[in-house]
Amino acid sequence: MFSKKKKNADSLSGGQASGLDPDIAELLGESASQLNVPPPPPPQKPQTIQRPPQQSQNLPADKQGLDPEIGDLLGLSSKPKTPPPASMPDAELEEASAATFGSAQPAAPQQPIEDFRFPGSASRPQYKETVAFEIKGFIRRAVDGADTAVVQQLAKLKKLFDNPPDKKDKFLYREKLSVAFWNLLSGIVFEVGGNLTIEKRLMIRLGLLDTSYLKPEQISLVKKIPLKSPISQPLFFQDEWLRHIAEGSIKQSLVDETKKKKTPHAADQEKIERKQGSKEAELSNLRNKLDQMTIIEEGLVGAVNLIANRSEHPAYPGIKYGYEPQQKNILVDISQSCKKLSLVNREIEAQFRVLGRLEEEIAKLEGTAVTEENTIIEVDNEAITDEFNSLRQMQKMCVGRQGNHFPVLYSPYFTSDITQICTKENIMREIEIIEKLDSEIFVRVYKRESHRIFPYIIILPGYGDNGICWEPFNKYNKATSRGRLAICMFPKDLRYSLLTALADLRWQVAKEKAQHYWMEEGLTGKYYEYYINNKLKGDIKAHFINDYILWITMESQGMQKLHREVRPVFWRYTPFPKSLKDVLRNRGFFYNELFKKDENISRSDGY
Repeated sequence: MFSKKKKNADSLSGGQASGLDPDIAELLGESASQLNVPPPPPPQKPQTIQRPPQQSQNLPADKQGLDPEIGDLLGLSSKPKTPPPASMPDAELEEASAATFGSAQPAAPQQPIEDFRFPGSASRPQYKETVAFEIKGFIRRAVDGADTAVVQQLAKLKKLFDNPPDKKDKFLYREKLSVAFWNLLSGIVFEVGGNLTIEKRLMIRLGLLDTSYLKPEQISLVKKIPLKSPISQPLFFQDEWLRHIAEGSIKQSLVDETKKKKTPHAADQEKIERKQGSKEAELSNLRNKLDQMTIIEEGLVGAVNLIANRSEHPAYPGIKYGYEPQQKNILVDISQSCKKLSLVNREIEAQFRVLGRLEEEIAKLEGTAVTEENTIIEVDNEAITDEFNSLRQMQKMCVGRQGNHFPVLYSPYFTSDITQICTKENIMREIEIIEKLDSEIFVRVYKRESHRIFPYIIILPGYGDNGICWEPFNKYNKATSRGRLAICMFPKDLRYSLLTALADLRWQVAKEKAQHYWMEEGLTGKYYEYYINNKLKGDIKAHFINDYILWITMESQGMQKLHREVRPVFWRYTPFPKSLKDVLRNRGFFYNELFKKDENISRSDGY
């Protein structure tokens, strides 16, 4: 289906018969010498981005130093908890905030969410063993078909890593094995377009190389990570993402640091992509306008039915009264609705004219662009290689300079708590909670129309604790294209990792929107002003990410952890829902002042 690089065709199942080194024959036979006890993990240095203090969720409010009222609001009261009435408008929001974030007890470990319920679902997914693979012979099947020289090198380094001549060299062999493992993957990823074996899929997706590196309970955990998910949002494991890139259904990730060769017709292709991006944005606006028209029409139909239902005169059978006072008021509403309908209709007609012109321009550009079949095949092959290199760079950024860059799934390095592993179900559970507190995080405005644009989220193998935003949006379609976030499969804290990625997205979208005025306007401009006024040092984006995490985890409960100058910036540009603002206004002087400022602005010209 997709062209592959030329590989050594020697089979790896024949040991000495296939001319392999004795070490690799021993590797593929999975001898007992592999089953040594893994050493303790090396000490981890702190990441660049500082974590907010962990929180306890089990203590009553009065023992955590919280106001009893806010304790009741956040579900931390010592009284038995009763479900809120269905009519309470912000009950769901309060329940989310309570179950997600407890009190500020720095020494207490973070507890998993126990009592938060999404509508119609359990508090957390119930995982069962659904992935079947044989433990015996796993590594032999995983490397089958790979380049023989690459596998031999991997086998030698793996043997030295498992049994180093000197324990002091363990770290050195770990680094060399990491490079050899990435080299192995770079030759296997060309198979993502076909039917990957379960062993190769788990190796690309999770970094699983040798089952002897895992404890029995961890192997059981791996079998519980679903291969497929019913979630419709664009979340992709590494192998799924590369398959979409190979098929061309998703465009390659942009890499500014790498100079790419341009084909003779690259300029034409860029023009086509820009026009197609404009077309997608206009189509999105058109759908919004059509939805508005439908709502107005349905309202008109209901209003007409109301005024047509006139009562009959009791003294004169067959004769009805005229319009009652309430029906006369409905006539006024109908007149206003008709004016709105006429205005929306004119906007829709203009939208169709714009789409027509864009279609003509795209057709004209496609007619002049020249393509060759040989070039398309080469681009597909090159696209997989370039994208795999981009994913490797993303993984390094998620891990950080001082983090654990070992890509192989290894027993001491990852948690046994499946709720902290980046399955698609766990990610969506956390995002739904965060989005209730920052409802505009995925909202982008184009031509005064708001669009919720959920980003691509790429789940990479490894142990990175930070999420990143690789691209805030496609450069050819800033209005409605998806951003690209990356997160590692096995972070220490899933929620923290997601918050760093979403904060990065917030920052980059605001910065791109302000363009060369980013130090003066909008979210980035106001934060930069605070950064300069307080003579802060270091990366400004890292400061912003730390403050955003405090905003979501602490300030959402009325716990004032931010600098007094930066709180108004988040209150204005990353606002909480109005129902939560109504609660916070009674939880401190600063919140009340911000709430009053909102009211004053709403009575004037707005922000």
